[in-house]
Amino acid sequence: MHRKPTEPFGYITFGKDGSVRKHVEKLPPCKAEQEYAVRCRFAAGLKLVTGCQYDVATCDERYHDFWLTTCGSDILVRATEIVSRDYLRPIAMDDYLNGRHPYTEFVAEGRNEYFGVDSEAKHKVLLDRIKSKIGKHYSKPKAPLWLLIWTVRSDYHAFWVQDRKRCVSSSVVEARKYLSAHGPGPFDEIWFLKLNIKPERIFPR
Repeated sequence: MHRKPTEPFGYITFGKDGSVRKHVEKLPPCKAEQEYAVRCRFAAGLKLVTGCQYDVATCDERYHDFWLTTCGSDILVRATEIVSRDYLRPIAMDDYLNGRHPYTEFVAEGRNEYFGVDSEAKHKVLLDRIKSKIGKHYSKPKAPLWLLIWTVRSDYHAFWVQDRKRCVSSSVVEARKYLSAHGPGPFDEIWFLKLNIKPERIFPR
């Protein structure tokens, strides 16, 4: 059984009575079970976005990650994950306490584990993932081909709501500009999924 490290994710609710509740989940430790859970969450989220029912089926790993079936139509989906090592850099405790590092933003994980946030890498990670998958030069299938970029990182925000307004990160804006100028390669649609939030389509808009 192939195990794959993962991180907890969730959200906090504030009740009118002043109560505070944390809702925290974690994907299974088995890689295959993690991937299946992500697929099911994406399908459930798509139903909220589109109103259509989506069924999930695994396909040959050598080609694409999974199938979505809706209203008699099949969609191939290639998935890729944004993880902490993409933009977090470990800092020794002594270096952290004495300021011997170039970072202005930090994340603490576990006991006495400190990481500096590589802001440039964090900003670029979305577009880098897209370019990397386009660069694989997948052959264009007869069925629609989608790219899904997902994460459980609580500190990574591509889309969010603030003061009841929908906000889009500069990383998404940059990715959309690139895709408009250069095209999405073999992908008909590109989506982003944060596991505790409904999916958002990056391209086409």
